[in-house]
Amino acid sequence: PPESPLDVRVVSKNSRSARVMWGSPSSVSAPIKQFVMMYWKNS
Repeated sequence: PPESPLDVRVVSKNSRSARVMWGSPSSVSAPIKQFVMMYWKNS
């Protein structure tokens, strides 16, 4: 499987969206076809 992204960070957010950035893995052993982002609010 592909490696995980590096240095994942939220650079901006509001009540309806978030801008997330990350770096590419150091080695690419398999092509990355998609990332799945999940979000939930703590109550």
